[in-house]
Amino acid sequence: MAALVAIPMLYMRYYPVASACMTLHEVNECKDGVIVDVRDYNMAYKEQFDNKKNIPLPYLHRFYGEIEAKKVIVLSSDIVSRNLSIRFLRKKGFIVIGYSIIDPKNIGSSEHVVNKKRRHCHEI
Repeated sequence: MAALVAIPMLYMRYYPVASACMTLHEVNECKDGVIVDVRDYNMAYKEQFDNKKNIPLPYLHRFYGEIEAKKVIVLSSDIVSRNLSIRFLRKKGFIVIGYSIIDPKNIGSSEHVVNKKRRHCHEI
């Protein structure tokens, strides 16, 4: 019985979401949608974008109505928050253009790498 409860939770958190991975430069140049930053407030204030809306993942269920556009780009700090936020936003009718995972230890780096084993990209 416990396995039946655990399977959907594991799928929602760890099964990769199909979406385009973007560099911070591509995110900043994209004018099609709103940038939704699901990182904590103390991490998100370091990057300044023109059309960024900071809604941390725990608050996304309450405040997703504040997102004006239907097309969004997700900024997250790890794979789990990326998967959960993209799945939630798609369920609510948003079109996710892409995402970027920002590692707080490597902010300001310029090279963008796709890790094929973990199926995500990050800047190094």
